[in-house]
Amino acid sequence: MKDIDTVFQMISDEQNEEIQMEGVREGKKVKNFSVFFQPIEGKKYWENCAEIIASKKDSELQERYIYKMLLWLRDMNWPGAERIYDRLLTFPFMLIEHDLRFCLDQAKKTDDQPWYSNLLSLLNDFNQASIT
Repeated sequence: MKDIDTVFQMISDEQNEEIQMEGVREGKKVKNFSVFFQPIEGKKYWENCAEIIASKKDSELQERYIYKMLLWLRDMNWPGAERIYDRLLTFPFMLIEHDLRFCLDQAKKTDDQPWYSNLLSLLNDFNQASIT
């Protein structure tokens, strides 16, 4: 397995697609993967980071990372936001309900309308899925 600095160099959207894909494969091997949540090193990594995160099993994500995934939905134009949104929809609702309701409350209290709207959309998508 490659070191994390090498993985980050590889997953940058400035690399060619083949190098990025290899970087994602290497990133998926990382066990302590919190470094992939919207790294402050730049948005050029975010899409591939989201792919790495989305590949993780529910059991790897549900305890600690649901909240961080919901934070990614503050702006659906951010790289990786759609992928994270879609991955959240694969969870059983009961596993994310607490964090989702907490984030809805947080978005409302901070008057973050885009985030609130995105979280409501996620909630509505879960509601639609339970109806069908």
